Amino acid sequence: MRSAPRLICSLTLWKALLLVLAGVAVFSTEGFSQNPGSPVVYNVTINNGVPQVTPVYSNAYIDASASSLTGNDFCAKLHSALLQLANATKYTGLAGVIDARGVSLTNSCTSTDGNPWNGITVPSTVLLPSGTIKSVTTWVLPPETRLIGEGGEDPGLNDATIGRTIIQAQSSFSPTANPMIKMGTGLPCTGVSIEDLVLDGGSTPLDINGIDNPYCTDRSYVNHVTIYRIVDYGLNVYTNNDPLQFNAANSGPYSNITFDTATATASSNTFGAYLGFSTRGIQGMTCTTGSATVSTATCVNVAASGNSVEDVRIEGFSTGVTVAASDTVLMNIDGDTNPKATKLVVDVVTIGSGVTGVALLAVSNNCTVALCSTDTADLTIKDSATNTNLQVSTDPYVAMYVLGNKLGTGTTVPHSRYTTSPTVANWSSGTNQSPANGGACTGRGSLYSYLSSGGLYVCSAKDLTWVKAQ
Repeated sequence: MRSAPRLICSLTLWKALLLVLAGVAVFSTEGFSQNPGSPVVYNVTINNGVPQVTPVYSNAYIDASASSLTGNDFCAKLHSALLQLANATKYTGLAGVIDARGVSLTNSCTSTDGNPWNGITVPSTVLLPSGTIKSVTTWVLPPETRLIGEGGEDPGLNDATIGRTIIQAQSSFSPTANPMIKMGTGLPCTGVSIEDLVLDGGSTPLDINGIDNPYCTDRSYVNHVTIYRIVDYGLNVYTNNDPLQFNAANSGPYSNITFDTATATASSNTFGAYLGFSTRGIQGMTCTTGSATVSTATCVNVAASGNSVEDVRIEGFSTGVTVAASDTVLMNIDGDTNPKATKLVVDVVTIGSGVTGVALLAVSNNCTVALCSTDTADLTIKDSATNTNLQVSTDPYVAMYVLGNKLGTGTTVPHSRYTTSPTVANWSSGTNQSPANGGACTGRGSLYSYLSSGGLYVCSAKDLTWVKAQ
């Protein structure tokens, strides 16, 4: 009789233990899982006093390193996990996370079909491992795919021992004239993003791009990515502006991007970024080269209106940012003409003929004191719309340059324009007595507000002297 309370207590403790175990999740292994790589929770029920254990698998997460997933290389392993996620009888068939951080890179993407998303349409978030993934063909990301690595620092500029995810094109990469990664499989497409990785064109430059976005619009972006040793297009958004076939409008922002050609030979067909649609802009980009001589490459080409480009650093390119479309805003564009063996940046910002509605804020062309005073070849701003060139010798730093619309029609009709540059028409103020005394001026048509007397003076186009306005 005295043992009954102990029995009741033991049963109570057993039930409590079962309840605790029912909430413990473990990762399935090959021996007992029908869903390889999925977390499993063991649901415990009591049937006639006998515990019944039923595994309940997660349908939101797959560990791609699970040994029972088929495939001998990284891409095959990842493809197998994506196929499993797309299996609507075991998963929702809607979305999930693929964790490939534990997959070995000993044999990485050397199979004939190196695109893990071949035939896959299910949305996913894919976590890539640190190390080098050898790629032999374009990865084509379907809508609502997020690709996240473990670091996108430039291998050419940073400690090579730090952790980063590198996708490296092999000499057998095919087809040529294609990107390493393509965003979207066709129209419509939203929600494709690429983050924290390096795209390496390989030691022998191939005819390939880094990232192409021909299809993906809202919620599609690139962040913290280095495009390395590629001499075609780094980021291509998109060269063929046919809205019936392509549309990447409202994509972005494209942020924290490094385009490093390293020792590969860039050309006039090399573009760090090409904006052929109205996007949410570029927010932070560095274009650089390991060569000591200037290349003929362009860092950013703005080919569509409605774009903004900010926080750009250019080293070793003949052109920093080309504005080939109206209604464009550029902020904090920093070019560097300080020589290694010769001049490195020639034109920091160029504005195409016929372009209107351009606002440039904080454009600089860094140079040594000696170079600044003598160099007339390198330009801080080249405005082909008004045939105005602001040279590094006179305008190494331009706080504001705003180009408005044409004041009429025809090839010789002027534009409205405002700038802080002292070498072209501007409006300034101060207590300098030179304008009041008829001193010399340089910017024909400039205005000067003389604060001591309240007088307004105009730089005369006739003899380049200050004349008081009547």
